[in-house]
Amino acid sequence: GEIAAAHHAGDHAETVLFHLLRGSGMRGLRGILPRSGRIIRPLLTVEKQEILRFLQECGEGYVEDSTNFTDESSRNRLRADVMPLLLRENPAALKHIARTAEILAEDEAYLQAEAEKAYAACLDPSGRGLHGLLQYARPVRMRVYMLRLERMHKPMHIDPSYEMLCAIDEAVRQGSGTVNLARDVYARADRGILYMQT
Repeated sequence: GEIAAAHHAGDHAETVLFHLLRGSGMRGLRGILPRSGRIIRPLLTVEKQEILRFLQECGEGYVEDSTNFTDESSRNRLRADVMPLLLRENPAALKHIARTAEILAEDEAYLQAEAEKAYAACLDPSGRGLHGLLQYARPVRMRVYMLRLERMHKPMHIDPSYEMLCAIDEAVRQGSGTVNLARDVYARADRGILYMQT
């Protein structure tokens, strides 16, 4: 019931760098996860050359995506131009990037679990507002805002920028204020209680 993907250590490192350049937070800097639902990635710690040597020894062929050889995507430019420079600077760069991603994944999992607990504790019985948020550290509060957006009753996908989350947090800290998150979605703080409204 599982599907194994062939992402390797180089893909993992490229993904971390790609997200870093985009200004991603901790969630993006985890890189490629070893498991996503039914998808497993058993080769994330193995370098591409090791895989190719193994296939050659076994007499097995492989298929390479032809788009990997173009420089049309930023990911391919990272692969062709940036990664060789990093490896020349430090041959263990892939291992170090992977270790950093693993540490960040553990930290993100912990903070997300704390945010889940805070969300449950702060949500009022009517399910409309969140109160008592300031007793939690800012990294937890920021994740609570994301959880609230994900769990709003109206089905929609809202991916707020970091600046928007900061604006929500500032309104919560000030005790009042309104932030427009999308065309008809607002975060409103009133006497320290946060409401997400459509």
